[in-house]
Amino acid sequence: MQKNAEQPQTAGEMLRQAREAKFWSKRGAARHAGVSEGTWRNMEADRRGVEAGTIAKMARAVGLDPEELVAANRHAARLAYPVTAAKQACFGKPARVVIDITHLDPVRQGQAQGFVAALQVG
Repeated sequence: MQKNAEQPQTAGEMLRQAREAKFWSKRGAARHAGVSEGTWRNMEADRRGVEAGTIAKMARAVGLDPEELVAANRHAARLAYPVTAAKQACFGKPARVVIDITHLDPVRQGQAQGFVAALQVG
């Protein structure tokens, strides 16, 4: 299946391309990032369960913008709100705290979205 030029790349595709540009194996890239090879493989396959901080480490290892890779992670960015401490710790610049709510039923998703909206007002 050919990918439409207008479709955004997934985080896994971005990571794979950056790794291959360095001629690194998945094992070697994982070693550079300080993560397990399984975590690296899960991320390249766009599987769930890779945390934003880990994604940021992986991005830095291959020279990608950590915030951009976290945002491209199709499984992670469902709800996000600005948090100063997280910005500094993860990226050194404005960032988002990411909360995956895709596993919740629609009622609980609505409650979570209302909670985050209330946080943004304050």
